[in-house]
Amino acid sequence: MPTLNWEYRDKKGNAAPDALQATGLLIEVELSPLHKSGQSAPIRGFALIDTGATQTCVDIGKARQAKMSVTGTGTLTSASGNTKVPLFGAMIDMKGIGKMTMSRCLGVNLSSFGNLKLIALVGRDVLQSGVLVYNGTNGTASFSCG
Repeated sequence: MPTLNWEYRDKKGNAAPDALQATGLLIEVELSPLHKSGQSAPIRGFALIDTGATQTCVDIGKARQAKMSVTGTGTLTSASGNTKVPLFGAMIDMKGIGKMTMSRCLGVNLSSFGNLKLIALVGRDVLQSGVLVYNGTNGTASFSCG
């Protein structure tokens, strides 16, 4: 089972739980459409592991840029209420874990995450097939999936 490990340390090598809390668990990813056309190109960037997200989400602008097909509509539930959003079919290649076929990624605006420049959120639909260990005290985490 492939495993990703995060270890946040300060300059002296001590545990840095504040750094883990500030950035969260970021994974390098590549997004591409499920059905590649000659005009599509993969989008590379970062995804945040989000235990609060029921479904994996992709940035709607990046999904359109990658020429992902809309596969339907879904409901985004947040503190602001429910919003209908497009669903995209995506191939998500998570560095260190591998490729996953996702037919129902919620299309959302991730620009509000500021300087993180996220292109996706990895939700519980992916996390349910693995083991996530988050050790805030030590500033470490690991995710095994397969």
